[in-house]
Amino acid sequence: MKWIGKSFATTVFVMLTTICLVLVCYDNSVAQTGTVWAWGANGFGQLGDGTTNNSSTPVQVTVPFIPPAPPVVLSPKSLSFRLALSGVIAIAGGDEHSLALKSDGTVWAWGYNGSGQLGDGTTNNSSTPVQVNGLSSVIAVAGGGIHSIAVQSGDVFFDIPAGYWAEQYIYAIYNDGITKGCSQSPLNYCPSEDVTRDQMAAFIIRALYGENFTCNGGVTGASVACATTTPYFSNVLPTDPVEGVFFPYIQKLKELNITTVTGMYNPSEGVTRGQMAAFLVRARQVRAGQGTEEFTNTTTPYFSDVPAGSTFFNYVQKLKDDNITTVTGTYGVDEIVTRDQMAAFVARSFLGMH
Repeated sequence: MKWIGKSFATTVFVMLTTICLVLVCYDNSVAQTGTVWAWGANGFGQLGDGTTNNSSTPVQVTVPFIPPAPPVVLSPKSLSFRLALSGVIAIAGGDEHSLALKSDGTVWAWGYNGSGQLGDGTTNNSSTPVQVNGLSSVIAVAGGGIHSIAVQSGDVFFDIPAGYWAEQYIYAIYNDGITKGCSQSPLNYCPSEDVTRDQMAAFIIRALYGENFTCNGGVTGASVACATTTPYFSNVLPTDPVEGVFFPYIQKLKELNITTVTGMYNPSEGVTRGQMAAFLVRARQVRAGQGTEEFTNTTTPYFSDVPAGSTFFNYVQKLKDDNITTVTGTYGVDEIVTRDQMAAFVARSFLGMH
């Protein structure tokens, strides 16, 4: 048994083995599946189960089933179905209303609404969750007596918790315009996802020029500066619905000789740590106004898995010489780089962060 709160003057004791997060405010709780359960007084529908019946045991917070559009025909009984409110990551409550924050950054509310605390544009009470109007990318919620509060992420990544190991690097490249994140609503960075070759091109070209660059034959000052140039690669075309957005960056990457491949660029493939070393070293040479291969490096191998004579030896050695990589022993030359690792490498390479 675990004491988790009080409802008015009544102390509530429960035995629920699936609870992983509890925010006490009129006895609401979030289960591991992201569903919400509530119990106690329910005169205004604050339990969110579609009724105004008090309950001395947990009831699941649900939303009405919304039937599909015609021509699908459903039985009258199916129209009364209710579905669990799911994907919830945090909850809060006021005197007689409840709030839930979902993983997509939206906020849902139910219960008493005499002062508009449910945020749905009405003052009608609701015994079922309604979405709060006009809010997205929310990272925290709180309930006052008859009001509600939400914190939007603004320039805060929803999926980067405070203290995350790469936090300073991620925000540094974000504030410098090198990354735009992986989604905008909510604002996410996707730190554990692999870096693909098209993303790599965008990271590097933005680090060098921002969005103000042109290609040979491109349109000067255009936001997609290289859109009118002849494609270097048959699998990266400006009209492609997926890769078209990366076309200018990849074109510029090839023009600068930062990538040396021909024919096919394979934009959706993951970037290995060896390939990344080559990209970064060549890009730093471009920034210094030197040829992409006109650099020197320590000849004694730093890493057991990158021996002298291996394909990426000179580039990896140069990264270590310049303190852009800080690992010792083995480098992991064939491992795919993740987005949080890339933030650190890019910030050290172009923003002087060490």
